[in-house]
Amino acid sequence: MAIKKAATAVIATCAVAAGIAAAPAGANTALFLGGSGGGILTPDKIAEYPHPDWVDTFQAVVYPASTDFERSIAAGVEALKASINAPKPIVVQGVSQGALVISAYKSFLMSLPEDGRPDPAQVSFVMFGDPSNTHNGLAVVLPVLKSLLGLPGPAVDTPYDSVWIIREYDFFADFPDRPWNLLAVANALAGWIYVHSVYNGVDPASLPGVLVDTEVNSEGGRDTYVLVPTENLPLTMPLRQLGIPDRLVDGVDHLLRPLIDFGYDRRGYEPLAVEETVDGEQFSVAEEEIAARTEDEEEPTDAHALRQGPQVKSGNKFVPGAADPAPEPQGSDAESATPEPEAEPAETDRSTETDSGEDESAGSSEQAA
Repeated sequence: MAIKKAATAVIATCAVAAGIAAAPAGANTALFLGGSGGGILTPDKIAEYPHPDWVDTFQAVVYPASTDFERSIAAGVEALKASINAPKPIVVQGVSQGALVISAYKSFLMSLPEDGRPDPAQVSFVMFGDPSNTHNGLAVVLPVLKSLLGLPGPAVDTPYDSVWIIREYDFFADFPDRPWNLLAVANALAGWIYVHSVYNGVDPASLPGVLVDTEVNSEGGRDTYVLVPTENLPLTMPLRQLGIPDRLVDGVDHLLRPLIDFGYDRRGYEPLAVEETVDGEQFSVAEEEIAARTEDEEEPTDAHALRQGPQVKSGNKFVPGAADPAPEPQGSDAESATPEPEAEPAETDRSTETDSGEDESAGSSEQAA
C-alpha cells in the first residue's frame, strides 16, 4: 500500500497546520478548553498558548474540567457544540483534559452526515499535552486506563487539520512506550509536575531539536505531531531546586538521558533544526510531498536524513538530519590519489619506519598543541 508523507513544518508561533491559509480580518476565533481543575482562563491567559497569527478573539469554552472524566468530557463536548458557531475561521484548542474533549468531539463530528459538519477549510484543532495522542499518550501506551478512568480513545480520522503539541517527558502526553524501563517511567512521573503543567509560553519555533511527524489521514485531514524538547530532565529537577549547582546536575543529566531515552521509540518523527527564529507574521510553508512508497520498496537505513525537509518562504529554513557523506574516489581517481611507494632495501625500510613514526608523533603533538 502506497504511503504518502509530507515533511511540513507547522511550528511557528502559531504551531497550527496550514489548513486555513488566509483569514478575513475581524472574524478569527480561538476556542479554548482548559485542563482539569484549571478554572476558566481569561483571553490574555489563552493568548499565552501557541496559536495562529490570524486569531484576534480568544474565547474560553466553559465545562466542569473535573476528575469525573466521563461526565466532565461529555459536558465539554456539549459546550463545544454550542460554541462552534463562533465567527469563523476557528481554531479549537485544548490542553490536557481539554484535548480529550476535542477527541470525543471529533467522534461526534464524524457521526454526522458530511453536509451537517463544519467546513474543514474553516475549522482546525490544536491539542496540548493530550493523554490520548497516538505518539506515546498515556491512555494509548496503557489502554487499561481508558476503561478505568472513562477516557476517550485516540482521536478518529477527520477531514480537519489537527496539531498535537507534546512536551518531551510529559507523563500524560509522552509516556515511555517501553514501560519496563523504570528509569524512564520515574522521569515521566516527575514530568507530571515539572512538564505537563507548562504549555503556555512554549514556542516550538524558537527551540532547537524539535521533532515533527505529519501525514494526511484517511479522511483527508493533516495530522501533525510536534515534540518539543525538554532541556532539563524532570527527574533531577528537585536537585536544582535544592540549590545544587547546575553544572553538577547537568553532568547527572548527561549520564541519565541516554538511559531514559531508551524507553522511547521515536520512529516516524523528522528531526528539524531551526537555523533562525521564525517571524510568525511572515511564516509560510512550502510543502514538498514525498513520493509514494510501495510495500516492496526498501526503506533506507537513515530514512529521515534522506528525506527533503520543508522550506520556509520567509527566508528561514528547517534543515533535517545530517548532510550526506562525500563520495569516496573510485577507479582511476582512487589510484591516482594513492600512489604506490617505491621498493627499498630491507635496512632502509626499517630506518624509514622509525623516521616516519617520529614524524607522525611530532605531527600528533603539534595538532594536540
